[in-house]
Amino acid sequence: MEYPDENQSLELLERLVGAIAANIQAKSPIWYHDELEKAAIGGWLLSTSEVKHLIGVKPYCKKGSDVYERGSWQFIKVGKIGGATAWRVKKIIMEI
Repeated sequence: MEYPDENQSLELLERLVGAIAANIQAKSPIWYHDELEKAAIGGWLLSTSEVKHLIGVKPYCKKGSDVYERGSWQFIKVGKIGGATAWRVKKIIMEI
């Protein structure tokens, strides 16, 4: 087995650190709004686990309702994705 010399090791380390740094992005505390906006505009259906990942809580509906509201967003139950509930995302426009 051949081991890299010191220069090769440093070069490999620099490339590794560069690759890691390129994949680390400082997340804005409101990053999820951009993702929800994309889902709403695109008409995408999100699973319960995807919604939970984005908003930090599992969506649920009160008895007799198919809508969960949180902040500026509505999540409407529209069926299933596999075994999971499917949610359509709608932005709530508030008049001031």
